[in-house]
Amino acid sequence: MVTVRGGSTRVGISGGVSQRVTLDRRTTAEIADHRTQALVKVSNAPVDVVRRDTTVKTGGGMGVQGPKGEPGGTIPAMHFSFGDAAHAVWTPDSPGLLTYVRLIIDTPFDGVDAAIVVGTAAQPDAAMPAGYSDPAAMQEFENTPDIHLGAGEGVHLSITPGSGATQGAGRLILQYLPD
Repeated sequence: MVTVRGGSTRVGISGGVSQRVTLDRRTTAEIADHRTQALVKVSNAPVDVVRRDTTVKTGGGMGVQGPKGEPGGTIPAMHFSFGDAAHAVWTPDSPGLLTYVRLIIDTPFDGVDAAIVVGTAAQPDAAMPAGYSDPAAMQEFENTPDIHLGAGEGVHLSITPGSGATQGAGRLILQYLPD
């Protein structure tokens, strides 16, 4: 066995004994000719690019729908403002437990007697009653309602902007654990 390292050549003889051997140029060239080599081939062949239109499904004025994630966990924050009508902000695909509701008021509501409630169509304030938050304060409000939701039973956000309201905005964060 011939081994070349760092400019020196060693020959292994049966029994594992190594001895220094000097090879002539012809033998060295013969070894080099039989070594594995990588060759790079440059080609000017044309490549055909196929153009395909992308089908994008969108819904309700929202952006492009991403791939469905694992069930449960924190749902991305939903933004709202003082002029939003009451509506379902999130609907679970499978039954489970709504464990956490967080209201973050980014812009305080300036209307008199402003209120925000979070719940279901059947119980509008089940997840966060109006008394649990103050939309006039730039703060964060949390509740752990632990209410059971059926598949398709949406979480509703209802905003009362208050008399004379001209501003008010925030975010709603939910956490849900499927059964």
